[in-house]
Amino acid sequence: REAEAARADRMALVGRLAGGIAHDFNNLLAIILTSAQFLAAEVKGTCKEDADIILDAGRRAAALTRQLLTFSRRDLAAPVCIGVDEIAAGMETLLRRTLGAPVDLQLESEEEPWLVSVDPGRIEQVLMNLAVNARDAMPGGGRLVVSTRNRLVGERGEPGFPDVAPGRHVLLTVADTGSGMSPEVAARIFEPFFTTKEKGRGTGLGLATVYTIVSEVGGRIRVDTRPGAGTTFAILLPAVDEGALPRPLPAAEPDARGAGQLVLLVEDEGGVRALTSRLLEQAGYRVLQACHGGEALRLCEERGGEVDVVLTDVVMPEMTGDVLGRRLRERWPELPVVYMSGYSDAPPDLLGAAAPLLAKPFERGELLERLQRCLPR
Repeated sequence: REAEAARADRMALVGRLAGGIAHDFNNLLAIILTSAQFLAAEVKGTCKEDADIILDAGRRAAALTRQLLTFSRRDLAAPVCIGVDEIAAGMETLLRRTLGAPVDLQLESEEEPWLVSVDPGRIEQVLMNLAVNARDAMPGGGRLVVSTRNRLVGERGEPGFPDVAPGRHVLLTVADTGSGMSPEVAARIFEPFFTTKEKGRGTGLGLATVYTIVSEVGGRIRVDTRPGAGTTFAILLPAVDEGALPRPLPAAEPDARGAGQLVLLVEDEGGVRALTSRLLEQAGYRVLQACHGGEALRLCEERGGEVDVVLTDVVMPEMTGDVLGRRLRERWPELPVVYMSGYSDAPPDLLGAAAPLLAKPFERGELLERLQRCLPR
């Protein structure tokens, strides 16, 4: 118990630090990625290769920042009711490519697996982080088995998982035949920035992020390992009620474009505002720009019902995006509002299809698809 409390304190401290810098860093990444996308679309030859290198580096930096935000519990979560086996099956091709030919990947599941309420992207993060660790533990090849099983926990609890409430759970196990770990290493693997990998091959955030994701949804994780005998990560997740159904997302066009609709863009970071406006105009939208909430309200009053959708940052000085959204809904109840942020400090009522959240840094397709979902067909 004391070790768990100490680990939680360390993770909370690093999480506050990570969350504090990630918002500003994501604004910078948004500028870099959007500019690189414009360059990649307009140049050829060596310049095109340079732009693609910038894009690749920016995307990898964005992935690392997402891990930091997940770890600090300030990222944008969108839970749905889904089967863990479905998430794993959807990742099979990517996992095989990540593991490489020497590693035999096997997926196993129940015939009728129970559902869990999770953000699929976070479970993908869990599986990818565990797969990368397994690959590194099997440099000469081996086998990785990803298994999902229904587990009904009784009043006596579940062996290996203290303090688990009775009821329906889903047991996800990720087992490799790699080198295994010593008890000393295994005791520290969930600590932030702890790694046994050589410099440049690991950040020490992968398993800390896995631990955070599992804890956030009320799950438990344990590791069984010993040197030379492989490693098994077992994750117990609470299952949803039997009557719960997956929440379908509305369909979107493959190449979502505007048709002259007027977007009110509210963003206090000038570089992000200018580049996002340019992206929207190239995609067929008209754009009004506002650098804060007060200016956005004034523009809406001046243009009456002409504005079709509002795209606003969440974290802004003077008036935050959620306050702006409430003010807009009071005056124009049917006006769609899309929120964007480097992390979510938004109230819980912003989460959901009625007020979609767009994580910075976003790419062109993500932004256009999100806007299309909000506009009348």
